Amino acid sequence: MADLIFGLATVALGIFIFWGAALLPRGVLSYALDPALFPRIVAFGLVILGSLLFFQGLKKRKHEEKSPVNLPSAFRLLLLIAATVVYLLLWGRGSFLVNTLLYLFFIQYVMKLKPLFSLLSSGLISVGVYFLFTQAFRVRFF
Repeated sequence: MADLIFGLATVALGIFIFWGAALLPRGVLSYALDPALFPRIVAFGLVILGSLLFFQGLKKRKHEEKSPVNLPSAFRLLLLIAATVVYLLLWGRGSFLVNTLLYLFFIQYVMKLKPLFSLLSSGLISVGVYFLFTQAFRVRFF
């Protein structure tokens, strides 16, 4: 059932992105690529992949028995959604490095990865992203 819902949602998102790409202004140079080209490619890919997921869900649904909801997995999903909402609410407050490190560590902890690995990977990813954006792309974080 989840494949059917996510497939339809992905197709709807692809259609929305394609519509939004049509609203982008045209390029000013005749030889330059149209600014809507990449969003249209992404939208087309989303529609194709969402359709495949939907039809696979239809085929699987015929052969699938009803199963009860897995409560531990549902609880972990809710924790991950809550952590993402808290991270987004803290965006612009505090330190990017600290917020991102804690967010990534919590996600890995909820997914039951080893704590030392989680801490090291969270730290490396946070610092790597920070330096990539501040030094290479010249983006200022809060």
